Amino acid sequence: LGNYTVRVVPGTLTVTPVGSPVYLADGDLYVYGTPNDDTIMMTRAGDAVRVRINGVSFGTFAPTGTIRVFAGDGNDDVRVASGVCVP
Repeated sequence: LGNYTVRVVPGTLTVTPVGSPVYLADGDLYVYGTPNDDTIMMTRAGDAVRVRINGVSFGTFAPTGTIRVFAGDGNDDVRVASGVCVP
């Protein structure tokens, strides 16, 4: 990640993250859905957060900042278990 200069011309701009849809950056946990209907679930795993998107586990993460979810288009279901927290 980093800073980018973007030149926008008339039309439609679609931004899609490259790589995993779940990652840590500067202590924040980023979770990206798809343009379709998604089920995004975050559960506690010890002192970490386990992330599943559409039944697929993307691993456990230990964010020290915030959790940022970008569900995208579609009829999404985003669930965060009651035990999930960040320091």
